[in-house]
Amino acid sequence: MAVMELRSRRMILREGQNPADVENAIRALGGSADARVVRDFFGGRREVEWLIGADLKVVQGEDGTSRCRYVQVFGNDEDDVMAAIESCEESLRPWSYDDLIRFYDIAGGSKEGPHAVLRLALGAPPSYDDDFYSRVLNSMGNSDPAIRDAGVLAAASYGLRAFVPRLSELARNDSDPEVRDTARATLEAYAEAGLT
Repeated sequence: MAVMELRSRRMILREGQNPADVENAIRALGGSADARVVRDFFGGRREVEWLIGADLKVVQGEDGTSRCRYVQVFGNDEDDVMAAIESCEESLRPWSYDDLIRFYDIAGGSKEGPHAVLRLALGAPPSYDDDFYSRVLNSMGNSDPAIRDAGVLAAASYGLRAFVPRLSELARNDSDPEVRDTARATLEAYAEAGLT
């Protein structure tokens, strides 16, 4: 029987973080450039997967939409995953989830609002979270179409059935054609994943 792989919340790196620092942190865990796999995804997201031993991998990535950089740990052994997370947090000092919530709350309707929504979505916990859900729902109801669109993209990255009513409303009635199109595409992706 296969052991289910554990995954951490993405650790969102601070703006201006030196990429060499990230590589050094991963190498300190035992990552080798010879065992790297580079993957490019639709939307401009790029990830570099570092294999560490037989049971652990660390992914460093950059989201194409928000331009946020992140690190995430995967593995079969909870102790190994936690030790790798602690090592990365100690050396890289990523934003905490509380920081991401606070940045979202401060950004409000400002020009930083869309970025704050997308950064929050990247750093959200892997399972349902009320703080994240309520803020994304709020973003999809914002008067600024750029923030509504970012809210839809955040909902797309998280995949919660609870977002379907708001996404349906935006797909039918939003005043901005880009928001309508993004909401429709998100609903199609939800349908393909069996979430509608």
